Amino acid sequence: MFFKTCGIVFLSVSGIVLTILLIAESVKRVETNNVAIMYDVVKKDLLSVHGPGLYNGPPFFKWITFNGVYKQLEQKIKCVTQDGLLVDLDVSFQYIPKYAFLNSIAKKYKNQGSFEKLLLHASHSAILIACTSFNITEYQNNRPQIQLQIEKNIIQKVQLMNADAIAAQLINVQVPNDWNQA
Repeated sequence: MFFKTCGIVFLSVSGIVLTILLIAESVKRVETNNVAIMYDVVKKDLLSVHGPGLYNGPPFFKWITFNGVYKQLEQKIKCVTQDGLLVDLDVSFQYIPKYAFLNSIAKKYKNQGSFEKLLLHASHSAILIACTSFNITEYQNNRPQIQLQIEKNIIQKVQLMNADAIAAQLINVQVPNDWNQA
């Protein structure tokens, strides 16, 4: 009788511990300034998209997080002008993934890091295209127009990846020293 009672108590205690563990693993939070997709690890399925807060889901789920506010990316690029001279550009812009497309973004790019890496490649391409539209004298005399063209190109490329871009800045332009001295 004693062993039956101990067995029942053990099953009850282990059941309670298991229940507590499952509940604890079913509640997780999305940090401020992030949006996240709930991912069911067991079923390997993307579920719903959530903003900051505390949420419950299937046991042992995880979040695939993306920035929920505009994030700045910067890059230094060597490009060739319309007249064939090499120019160094420092460019920055801000982006945010489109909330409605987060599931497809996660399916294509897996996570924030991969998405950002490909955004940098896309914006790099956009900057190179804008760079070849101007000759070397325009980099000295018409910098606002160059910045607008870079911003326009970045916005177009980033929109193809289901994100929005704003505030492209042409931070620095370094023309060749030989051209400067001439």
